[in-house]
Amino acid sequence: TRAFGSRNVDDVGGCLKDIGRVLRPGGRLVVIEFGQSKLPVFSTLFQWYSDTLMPRIGGAITGNRAAYEYLPRTSRAFPCRETFTELRGANDFDEVSFRPLFGGIAYLYRGTRSQVAPRSTKESPIAEAR
Repeated sequence: TRAFGSRNVDDVGGCLKDIGRVLRPGGRLVVIEFGQSKLPVFSTLFQWYSDTLMPRIGGAITGNRAAYEYLPRTSRAFPCRETFTELRGANDFDEVSFRPLFGGIAYLYRGTRSQVAPRSTKESPIAEAR
């Protein structure tokens, strides 16, 4: 299970690949992550809120406006919906699906690890350390 952390990794497809490597065959992956709404009026209003209002309010409360500017920027850049499910690591999972939440502000992704273990192209960093 991963919640609101996938957009903070440099290589989301590689991260999925590593999760698939360590998850047992038949194991389930559940990811919730921010994304981009496809609802015309709602997406425009939410973009205004996240770009303008949220940084002001969050910055005033916490004293860290930059954190509330970072969130919408990384949410917009995250490969959501079909793009997420088509990343290179997603092919280690069967039954990959996504569902929009809160009008598409966030998405719930689910996948089941393939019963056949993926072949690793390199030795595990854990094994190398032994």
